[in-house]
Amino acid sequence: MEWSAFKDSIRHLSPADQERVRKAFEMAKDAHRGQQRKSGEPYFIHAVAVAHLLIDMGADADTIIAALLHDTVEDTPLTLAMIAKELDGEVASLINGVTKLDASKLEGHPTLEQEIETLRKIFTTMQQDVRIMVIKLADRMHNMKTIEHLKPERQLSLTQETQTVFVKIADRLSMRDFRDALEELCLGILEPDLLKKLVRLRGENEKNGKKVIETISHTLTKSHPTLAKKCTLHYETKSWGRLRAQLEAEGTAVTGVTSLTVAFSCKDVATCYEVFGALHQQWQRETLSFEDFINSPMINGYQGLHTTIITENGIRIRCKIRTEAMDRYAHKGITTKCFDSEAAGILDYLPWTRRIATLSADTADQSEQFWASLQSDILGDSITVHGPNDKTITLPKGSTALDGALYLFAEKALGVTSISIDGKEVSFFAPLEHAASLDMTIVNTPQVKLEWLEWVNTGYATAMIREALASGSRQKRAAIGKQLLQKAMTKQGLGYLKEFKEDQFLTGLRALGYAKFDAALVAIAEGRLKPSSAIAAMLYTREGKKAAKPTKQPCMVTFTLSALSLHDVADRFSFVTQKYGITLSNIQLAPVGDGRTKIVIHTLLSPEEEQTIINELSAADATAAEISVTPRTSVFHLLSGLFLVLFLWGLDPVFARFLISQHHLTPVDFTLLRFWSLAIALSVVTMLSRRRKLLQPVRIGNPLLWLSSVLLTLIALTTYAALEQGTATHYEILMTTSVLLIATAAGTLSSRKKLILWTLFGSTLLLLRNSTAWNPQSSLFTLLSLVCFSAFLAVSGRYLRQEHIARRRLEYYTAMLIISSILTLPLLVYASELIYDPLVVLQVTLFSTFFIGLPYYLYYEWAPRQEMGSIIPFAYVMLTVTFVGELLLTHEFDEYTLLAFGAMTAVSYFTEKR
Repeated sequence: MEWSAFKDSIRHLSPADQERVRKAFEMAKDAHRGQQRKSGEPYFIHAVAVAHLLIDMGADADTIIAALLHDTVEDTPLTLAMIAKELDGEVASLINGVTKLDASKLEGHPTLEQEIETLRKIFTTMQQDVRIMVIKLADRMHNMKTIEHLKPERQLSLTQETQTVFVKIADRLSMRDFRDALEELCLGILEPDLLKKLVRLRGENEKNGKKVIETISHTLTKSHPTLAKKCTLHYETKSWGRLRAQLEAEGTAVTGVTSLTVAFSCKDVATCYEVFGALHQQWQRETLSFEDFINSPMINGYQGLHTTIITENGIRIRCKIRTEAMDRYAHKGITTKCFDSEAAGILDYLPWTRRIATLSADTADQSEQFWASLQSDILGDSITVHGPNDKTITLPKGSTALDGALYLFAEKALGVTSISIDGKEVSFFAPLEHAASLDMTIVNTPQVKLEWLEWVNTGYATAMIREALASGSRQKRAAIGKQLLQKAMTKQGLGYLKEFKEDQFLTGLRALGYAKFDAALVAIAEGRLKPSSAIAAMLYTREGKKAAKPTKQPCMVTFTLSALSLHDVADRFSFVTQKYGITLSNIQLAPVGDGRTKIVIHTLLSPEEEQTIINELSAADATAAEISVTPRTSVFHLLSGLFLVLFLWGLDPVFARFLISQHHLTPVDFTLLRFWSLAIALSVVTMLSRRRKLLQPVRIGNPLLWLSSVLLTLIALTTYAALEQGTATHYEILMTTSVLLIATAAGTLSSRKKLILWTLFGSTLLLLRNSTAWNPQSSLFTLLSLVCFSAFLAVSGRYLRQEHIARRRLEYYTAMLIISSILTLPLLVYASELIYDPLVVLQVTLFSTFFIGLPYYLYYEWAPRQEMGSIIPFAYVMLTVTFVGELLLTHEFDEYTLLAFGAMTAVSYFTEKR
């Protein structure tokens, strides 16, 4: 295109501005020379087309120049400095605003994404000059008009982004005509069949609308002749969204859905209200259809009076009454103001732009969080809420009572202690409805808590709460963050933070955008990072991969409510179901008597959500609710893992006795082979495991560890001495009897029940005494083994607490085995040559691996936070496995042993149940 042709479109500009535009025209043409679009056309045609779109909006010289040069910095050798030197005014800043963010600036920031950060840049710079956004919209409009030249997959992604972002931005700028044209292009790609139906419906509406306008105009002229001369009527095309709603409601009378819209353009505001009154005098109006956007403008600055009238033949007509200036703004939006002297006060028309700085600052290093805030606070649907002193605010749909308080009173609302909706006190997370009245009690002292972040749904409120939580020294915040992280790790059974190497956390934390562990802790304290997200990233992120995310597990939430309060908590309960994606099919209700109802919910919850839902459900009922959160699937895994451990430990003495008797091994032989084979095997496993890189080494300098190893060696020697001379069943019965005697003595059973149990214990021992397999020496060694085992539990437990060992149980057990192996070296002089027999070594090694090493490994993985003594209540399971296993392996049997086994199993089971 030549300058002479383009010049005709800018004759409204001054000669000086025309010369500036000519210079920009030639610069852009030269810069893009040789470049082509996907269509094969010269690239410069795109720049000219964007400029023409803006000229049609009434753009000023700077805007037109920026449109001509908007792609030069990104796609040609031209720089902003070169443009600023050649062209004065605000051209360079406008071009910088629409230029895509350089990807090199995002290197080293894995949580920043180029597309979102470019949007952030446009939104933040538009606060200084809204023309930046208008230029970007014009650019996108022309790209959509020529989209057919792109590949199908690119067409789809570009259209989806346009629909999700730019159509909504146009709406937020009240650029109705532009918005509808852009959305029509999107529908042509995404839903072409639907678009055809909507175009047909729009044509039918327009045809009917002209007749309706004639009727209304004639009636008003007859009844209010003077008023009729002060306004004009015209048919207003519905938005595509309204047309879709009408299409879906076709054939039904749905409140709020009308087929026709008539706009009244009046000389002044007073006339608007006169027309409104005249309409209501002449026709019946639909209940709750009146909306006064003159006194309370929409979020995009739109003003007008809206009402729905019903004609004599039942036709419902939406009436929009505006001044001439309001009417122009309704169709052209911010473009009626941003190109002239009114641009200085532009933010008064767009109050939502004041939130952008807060949202951007709060999500400075997190693209996804900025995008989420943008979607909810800026681009999402809105509601209007009335506050104290006739104050009215517009805030995002889905906001809670606490969101409303913070929108109304900003920092002052951080001292809120109670909130009421429509005169009734509600919980902070209660949902707000359109036109609700909000009131609250506020004290001067800040009341903000970390839980508040779970009770708001808007980015603006979230940012304010985080800012309040960020008060105090960094050191204090880091300490709080560490406490919260440790609490979450403990709840998930992941051990202590002290057990991990902090430098190993950094791979995952860097993927979240935190270069230092301390920075992540501060973010947790400020509510910017959830502990579960930090844990997932720290423990499960691989080098070079995106940060791992916390997984939700199937849970069952059970609680009860007073039957009288079910109606009262209906709204709050629905909020909880919406927040956690709970459907009616996941909820079960059952009366439990005393006027109470039991409610069971099956849903997926993250670790934080488990606690949050408990707090929210508790707040939904004035009485104390019984609430439990129980993972549904992990119970099965827990029980099956526990059974396998008990099964292997039950067979341990059976196969130990079998190997000792088969090869005529001494207790010393068996102890040496056991410790050395296990020490070697577990050392290899530990060395090859990723845990070694992740976990701190166990401190071996603590005397308690050495004492534990000595006791572990003595347990092995006395146990195998007992099995050398007696049966595995007798050994297990004596061990179980002694352990349960101690447990019941320290328990809370009544004296009568204790007497009964001790009598049964005594009877069990008498039955064993009469057994043919009874051996006094075996019984003595069994009791010695029990003494050593009791001492071992006490000493090792104290060591575990001192050294903060939970996650490192396997490493701790490996260290004990190595020390025990060293301690057994002096026993070599008492060992037989059988310890060098390959077959014996192989069999004992396999035994040690499967019946000692494997169950210990499973136990520490199954219950890393449990003390070893917690297995004692399930001794009857091991006892049964030992008895049956020995019977099947040796076929040794006598009546007294059977009776003793039966009595002891019953007592053990009874004791565990109590």
